[in-house]
Amino acid sequence: MAQRIGLEFYEKYRPRILFAIAVQSTECWLLPLLYTEDKKTKTKHCLEMLNRALIKQKSFSIDAKNKQPDYYRIVSEPYSRHKKLMELYKYNPSLNTFVRSLEESVTLAQ
Repeated sequence: MAQRIGLEFYEKYRPRILFAIAVQSTECWLLPLLYTEDKKTKTKHCLEMLNRALIKQKSFSIDAKNKQPDYYRIVSEPYSRHKKLMELYKYNPSLNTFVRSLEESVTLAQ
């Protein structure tokens, strides 16, 4: 997996990287970053919805067959700020479950 996201990036951020499996799709996790209305809570056809917003807002799209990690890094960058993640995670059921499980793990570890 480290090779897929780029060894340099992985080594730089290794202590901060958690690997997760999205219940629907990772693209669904990104919708709250790009939509302000009901579309941010969608759990089906997320790549298509993500690409509609990306084309309008970022002038690129993600190819379904050749998903480029650099594009995901660009789109997900706002989630690297804790405040933004805490503001938006609740809009996606799968991301909500993931973040809550992390919070529970931290609480248990303390």
